[in-house]
Formats: sequence, structure tokens, C-alpha cells
Amino acid sequence: MEDDYTDEKEDVDELERRMWRDKMRLKRLKEQDKYTQSAFVPGRMISDNTIVAYELMHSMQNRRKKHKEAFMALKLDMSKAYDRLEWSFIQQVLQRMGFAKEWIELVMQCISTVSYSILLNGSPQASFNPSRDDSLVFCKAQMQEWIRLHNIISLYESASGQRLNLEKSSIFFSKNTRHEIQSSILSIAGIKASGPFERYLGLPSYIGRSKSRAFFPILDRIKAQMSRWKTNLLSPAATDFSTARVKRGDSFVWKSITAGRQLLYEGLIWKIGNGNIVKIWSNKWLPTPTSYKSQSQPKVLCLEATVNSLIDQETHSWNIPLVQNIFTPEEAAIISRIHVSACNSNDKQVWRCTKNGLFTVKSAYHLQVSLNDNKMGQASDTSNHEALWNRLWKLKVPNKIKIFIWRSAREILPTRVNLHKRKIIDSPMCPICLIHPETVSHVLWTCKAAQDVWSISSRRIQKSKTEVASFNDLLSNLLSTLPPEDHTRLAFTAKEIWFRRNKFVFESKFTPPQQILKLVSSSMTDLEQIERNQHRTSTQIQGTARWCKPPINVYKLNWDTAIDKINCRVGIGVSIRDWLGLVTATLRSPCNSFPDPLLGEALAALRSVQFGINLGLKNVIFEGDSKLVVHGITSGAED
Repeated sequence: MEDDYTDEKEDVDELERRMWRDKMRLKRLKEQDKYTQSAFVPGRMISDNTIVAYELMHSMQNRRKKHKEAFMALKLDMSKAYDRLEWSFIQQVLQRMGFAKEWIELVMQCISTVSYSILLNGSPQASFNPSRDDSLVFCKAQMQEWIRLHNIISLYESASGQRLNLEKSSIFFSKNTRHEIQSSILSIAGIKASGPFERYLGLPSYIGRSKSRAFFPILDRIKAQMSRWKTNLLSPAATDFSTARVKRGDSFVWKSITAGRQLLYEGLIWKIGNGNIVKIWSNKWLPTPTSYKSQSQPKVLCLEATVNSLIDQETHSWNIPLVQNIFTPEEAAIISRIHVSACNSNDKQVWRCTKNGLFTVKSAYHLQVSLNDNKMGQASDTSNHEALWNRLWKLKVPNKIKIFIWRSAREILPTRVNLHKRKIIDSPMCPICLIHPETVSHVLWTCKAAQDVWSISSRRIQKSKTEVASFNDLLSNLLSTLPPEDHTRLAFTAKEIWFRRNKFVFESKFTPPQQILKLVSSSMTDLEQIERNQHRTSTQIQGTARWCKPPINVYKLNWDTAIDKINCRVGIGVSIRDWLGLVTATLRSPCNSFPDPLLGEALAALRSVQFGINLGLKNVIFEGDSKLVVHGITSGAED
């Protein structure tokens, strides 16, 4: 009996050790999951898959019969092995078999599908389980291709425990596939044939001539969901590309890409390297809005001449006499300030609407808006808007308050008027006063409930005009006439009035005006305390940020720059110290350049490297105070 008890105890101990090891392994996996997302591939978007599927399906749908090679697309539906069992049944079986509670919990965590929860206005909503993404496989419409694919799927099934669901899988053949080949593949595979698949990753996998008909199901689903939403849940949330023609039978993706071609080339500009590619008279390479091209009449050089004709190839600098002979004095002065590559790098097209020259959708949107405004002759109105936005984004309030004020100025708050326009609610009338339509200016300013708050606020705000056509006009007037200290109070008060309105609509509670002002005062006090703490921290950091000696036999090279905007000059300073902290060399290098701080810091970094090379230094630490330039050099990313 004692031996049996000892053996049983050893088995229990071994089981507990295994449980502990598995628990540690699961913990490590969870720790790793904090830093990696296995569901997403860095540098790629899920839309890439959809675009590839669009193009392949379009090619198969329009493949002519004269083409000998035929293709097929298989839509595979894989079902997990444990999807065919009730999880509660698995849990009960493990309990009956006598497994420890901790072990069963580990197993159930491994087989349970992950759940997601969306943050709405900072609050997590009800969780939901994700469904599996569709799988599309493209191959030649041949019997041996299906046999190879079937063998791969069988290996995958045996290794993963998943099974191919034949009933939900289907095959689509290109138009030039012979009927006898289709019949033989379908009979062996046991999978049904289909037309172009309805959806792939939630979007139509094939788009014919009628784009609206292809996307109608998606629009209908969105409208159906919106109609069920509560108003309090609404929240914002090849051949050459430039000359390629668009034909009637081209795919939807290609037509969509080319539709944005004009905007893309509007935002591109050439950066001069060695000047071998850029044409002087026809390409955009001068930093002179809005044409970015030379306006001087061509002379001396031919029409097809490139910029390298203007560069002294020995010194890698501009041939100033030639430049002054060809261009107007204004353009000659601009060209002389453009930096020429010292290492003979190639010319490159960059996106002029971002600092790092890389394209972003956000910057393209703003470019398109400005182009639309210019086309409609709204230059003066645009300048007024820009002045308002500049004042708004400089407000000393949290970013969420700035965004709220911006949305208010754009009239995109979910007021009763806006919801009524979208046919979400029946009446546009103010829910508080029940007299006037609830626009943004009404709910935040002219409503009697709002005026009760403003009437006991700052005296300067009280004296402001109350009759306004829009909140945009009111905000522009207030920010341009009130002192800065009232700007903060204005923003916090407007936010609290809107929050009070929402509390009244959704909770039937109404906050008194005095309580609103107490909340505003409390928010402003908290903000001042935060600013004091940040200032104290930055002062402490500056006080401790001292120059540190490099290691033995290593030199440290520091650079800095000064900008003279009036004379368009950049001053560069470089100092070299050894491991004892002794200054061994210095450099002062003024240059004729555009007075841009970031460009000046980049030129200073380049000049410091050249200085170190000229002195024959080997072991060097380069140190600068421009975070953007240092990160641009060390990150290895394109910039």
C-alpha cells in the first residue's frame, strides 16, 4: 500500500510539474503577444489581399477562349476540429477523467477562440468572436494541379486538425476552360462550381460594369445597422504610370488607382541629387509654389536639357555664372540655395506635402481640399479658415477638447438637426427648449440653457455678440478678440454644455449652470497643475542633460545650426572633443541655403561627417540635438 501511495504521489508531482511548465510556457506566449500581432503582417494591409483577388478574378472573367491556358479559383472553407464539438462537452470529459482544475482551464484557454471588444469613446463595448477569413487559391485548371493541391490540403488537415468543408467550398473556372476539364475536376474534388464569388474579406471579389450593383449589399448592410443604432452610440470614428491609358474593359482596381493619378502628380516634386534625370524646363523641381517649374524662357541649353548641365561635376556645386545667365535673378537665387548631392546620388521624386517626403492619405486629402478651394475662387475664405484652425490647434487644452471644438466649427456634431438630415430621428427641434432647431450654434450658444451658463462666465465672454449665423463665425470672432486666458475657458465651457445636453437627452438629468462653471474651473485648475509639472520636469531634464565624455580612444563630434531667415543663410557649427573632454578641433561653416531648421540640421550633420573624414578620424560618436534628423539617420527608414 505504501509503495502504491508513493507511486501515485510521484505521478501527481510529475503532473503538477508539467502543469507548472505549461503555465509558464503560456505566460511567455502571452508576453510575446504583447509585442507581436500574428493576425497582421507589418508593412502590409488587408486591402492588399483584396486588390490581388480583384485583379485575378477580373483577368479570369475576361480571359478569352483563344488563350490556351485556363485557370481556376478555389474558395476554401476550413472548419476546425474542435468547432465540431461542444466546448462544454470537452470540459466535462476532462473533469470526469480526473484532470486538475488548473490543467482544464489551460486547455480551455488554448482551444477557445479569441474575443474582441471595441473601445467606443474610451469605454469597452460588448465582446464578440471573430470569424475565419476566406481563403482563395488560384492555379491552372488542370487535373494534376488539383491533385497537388489536394495533397497539400490533406497534409494541412492532418497537421492542424482542421477539415475542408466541401459543402461551403466552391470552384470558379476562367471562361476558356473546356467543359470536360471542368466536369472531371468537379467530380473528383466533390466541390460545386460557382460564378465569381460573392465576397472575399467582406468585399465583392469581382466588380463588373455596374459598380453600384456590386457594392449595394454592403451599403444595404450599413444602412440596416445604422437604423438600429442608438443616437448616443454614434461616434466618429508597367507599359509608364503617368501616360498609361484607361480602357473600358479595365478592372475596377486599375480604374480606381488611375482616378487619383492627377492628385498624385500634383503633390510630387523632384529632389535634386546629381541632376541626371530631372529636365530643367518641364519637370517640377523648384520650391516655388504653385507651379514648381521654371518660368524663365529657355535659352543657351536645349529644351530637353537636364539639371546636371547646371552643375559643376568636379565640385558638385552649381555653376553660378551659367545659372545666372539662363534664369531670372529671382530663380537664379532660388536655384543657388538648393542643395546638390555631394555623393552623386540619383534624383528622386518625393511627396511635397509631408516633412519626410513620403505619401500619406491625410496629406493627400488636405491637398485635394486646397485645390478644390482654389478652383472655386475661395482664396480669401480659405485664409480666414486657416487663421481659425491655427488659433484652434494652439489652444491650451487637451487634444480631445480641440477635436470637439473643431467638430463644432465644422457643424458635424450629432445635433438633432444633423441627425434629422440623415433620417435617423424624426424631429430637428432642440430637446431642451423645444422651440428652435438644434444646430451647433444653438445648443452651444443661443439656447436659453446655454446662455444661462455664459451669462455667469467671464465678463468678456458675456459681452460678445449672441446672434450668429454659425458656430464657425462665432468661434472665429471670439478667438480673434478675446485674450488667450479666455480661450481656454471658452473651450472647456462649450464642452461641458454639450456634455450636459447629452446627459439630459440620454439620462434625463440636467446640470445647473453653477455646477457647469465649477466643472470648468476644476478642469482649468487641473490643466494648470499639469503644465506646472511638465515645466518642472523639463527644467530638471535640461539641468541634468550634460555633455558626457566618450569612451577611451573615441572622439565625440557635436554639431548645431543657426538660421538667418532674412538673408537666407544657414550657419553650421561643429566641435570635436576627445575622451578627456578636451576640444581638439572646431568648425564654423556658413552656407547659402533655404532657412529651414530641419534642412539646416541635416546639412550640419552632413558637414560634421565630412569634417571628421577630412581629419582622418576613425572612432567617432556623432551627437546632435535635432530628434528628427538623428532619428532619420539612425532608423534606417526611408526619409
